[in-house]
Order: sequence, then C-alpha cells, then structure tokens
Amino acid sequence: MRGALRAGGVALGLVWLPLLLGGSLVGASSEPPQEDPFAETPARHVVLISVDGLRPEFYLEDRWPAVMMRQMAAEGAHAKGVRGVHPSVTYPSHATLVTGALPARHGIFYNSPFDEGGQTGRWYWESEHLTTPALWDAVRAAGGRSASLWWPVTVGAQIDYNLPEVWPLDPDSVFTDAVRGAESPPGLLTELETQAVDRGIARIVEAAEEAGILDQTTFIITGDHGFSDIHIVVAPNVWLVEAGFMEDRSDRGDWRATFHSSGASAFLKLRDPEDEGAVEGVRALLTDLPVGTRRLFQPIDGDRMVEAGADPDSPLSLSGVDGVSMTSARSGAAVRPGSGGTHGHFPDFPNMETGFVAWGAGVQAGARVPLMGMEDIAPVVVELLGLEMETPDGVLLPGLVEGR
Repeated sequence: MRGALRAGGVALGLVWLPLLLGGSLVGASSEPPQEDPFAETPARHVVLISVDGLRPEFYLEDRWPAVMMRQMAAEGAHAKGVRGVHPSVTYPSHATLVTGALPARHGIFYNSPFDEGGQTGRWYWESEHLTTPALWDAVRAAGGRSASLWWPVTVGAQIDYNLPEVWPLDPDSVFTDAVRGAESPPGLLTELETQAVDRGIARIVEAAEEAGILDQTTFIITGDHGFSDIHIVVAPNVWLVEAGFMEDRSDRGDWRATFHSSGASAFLKLRDPEDEGAVEGVRALLTDLPVGTRRLFQPIDGDRMVEAGADPDSPLSLSGVDGVSMTSARSGAAVRPGSGGTHGHFPDFPNMETGFVAWGAGVQAGARVPLMGMEDIAPVVVELLGLEMETPDGVLLPGLVEGR
C-alpha cells in the first residue's frame, strides 16, 4: 500500500478498527500532484478513523489504555459525547459518518436489509445501497484520491484504494476470498499482507510522519456506537406469532406484520405498507402486555421515528431499556435470559453515545463540544478539504475548524 499511495496524494483515508483492532493507513506521497486541489484548504489529507464501540471515557479518563487518543483530545478538539442514529448499530452509523445524513436519507437502515421472504444473511455491503453522495464521491469530484480499509458499505464504491468489509455467506469459504473479489486496485490485499501492516492509531500517525505529510494531515477519531451490558433478551415476534400476524417459519409464512431486530431495537415491518389495521393491532397487543414486560422496552412511534431519521417504512420500533436486547426469534419464551454486551438502542440512550476527537491540520486547538450528532462529523471533513458536498442533516459546529 505504501507504493500504491505514493503514486499520488490521498486526500481522504477511511479506517474502521473493529474491536480496537484492524488495519492502518500506511502512507501517502509527500510530493503533491502537479495540480493540487487541496493546496489552499485547511488540510491536504484527512484520516477518518472509526473505532468499534468507542466511548468518550476512553480519551476523557486516565484509567483507559488510550494514550494516543488522550493526547489528541488534549491538544486538538473533542466532544464529550456523540449522539448516534436509530438503530445505533455499525452500518447505519458508518453511512452517516461519510454522508452527514440520517438513515432515512442515506438508505442504510440496519446492518442487514429486511428481506420479505426471510433473511438471507446478507448485509448492506455494497455502496449502491447509499441514496446520498458520500465523502469519497466529493473527493473524486474535487480531483483528489481516497483510500478505505474495512469501512462498511464500500463494495463497489468510487474509492481509489479500497479494501471493503464483506464476507462470504458460505461458512466453508475463506473470508479473504470475498475481500479479494471486491478490492480495488487488484492485488491491494496481497500487498498489505506481504508488508506486515501494523495496527493502531499511533501507527497511523507514525506512517503520516514517515511520509512527510503529518503537518498537512488531520486525524478524526470517532466510533459507531457505545455498548451496554445485557441480562434480558426480548423476542417480540413470539407475540406476533401467537396473535396470528405471522407464522413460525423462516419465510414468515402468511404474514401481515413482523419485527426486524437490530441489536437492542426491533422495527415493525408490514407486508402491506398501507395496513393500518396491523399497526393498530400490534400497538394494542403491546399495550395489553403485563406491566413487568412493558417496562423492558420503550415504543418509538410517529414523530420520534421521523425526528430520528429512522427507516421510513417502519411505523414503530421497540428500544430495549438498560440491560435489554432484542431478537427476531419466532418461538420460545418472549422474554428470556441474556448475557454479554450489545448496542442498537434509541440514540437518546446515554451508553450508546460514542466519541469525537480531531487533531492536526486545520483543527482549532482547545475546542470542546458537550454533545454533537454523528451527522455533524462529515461536515468537518467537508470543511477541512474544501469539498463541494451537501450534508443534509449535519452542520459544521462553530469553532472546530480554525477560522470557521
């Protein structure tokens, strides 16, 4: 990847570090191209790093082993919290990070699309699912280059150096075979494998320094969601099967309504979008549940769904309270024991807040934001690189970029 990127400067680099691990962007040319479209912009290069499950305390509290992030937060700009999207899961979040749009606009509503005939196991891997422009489109339009490692919803994206997140549905297949089939340019994964790419944010900073572009580069560290410990799992489709709204079959049988789960939230889907009777029937079913069951979740309805920019084809969602997750299971107990951690709650859930740190070229040192929206991060990149791109739901918060 060093050799590939030295062929021309990279204006935008996207890196997703799942579970604090992953690849690193390993360089860009220190010599600008003959016509540098970013010569007069606050930054010539932006590296946007998403850390899976990043919480603000990782860089706000000394007890966490995040020395590089704490340094960046102290020297640059940071937020005490970033409100996510609904549902607060990986793919809708990452689409918002690169579009400045909420799911209702960008089209990535869940990790996995809802399939009327039964779930296939596919996720929103392909960029063709995006219904609004992304940062890489604006960079290309400006004459710049982009690179992406493991960023969701990037298969087929107009990214110059791209290793998208994708995996085979066949459990006997090799994971890297799916990546090789979607990489751009061909041979990029092999080059990374043979160079023994290091991991971590500090290594990415070192790579920029080695390439001679550190003083022209901005690093933005953010995440896709927080995490919450769970002890209960709710299966609302069990109630729908009992009430006759669907069948206990993998294809849902002769169904009118079903819940599509996404982490700690479940979204009502209708076979007939005009079936108001089914919506009212499900609402009545939920209202008639015992008090001890109803307090395990909050219904998200009407204006709250619209304001959150959630799936416009879902009239109602359920968001688990603290300690509660959701499942699409159709049989067994509707309320069952659970363990581990999850995410996906409605974005007003405090544990779902993620973080934001900006450090480097063009960043206003000392800027502090109490709370920002995830949709407000793309506008920072747009301003730093001087891109011509609308961010329909996000705004550039004053004071984050020098002079802005």
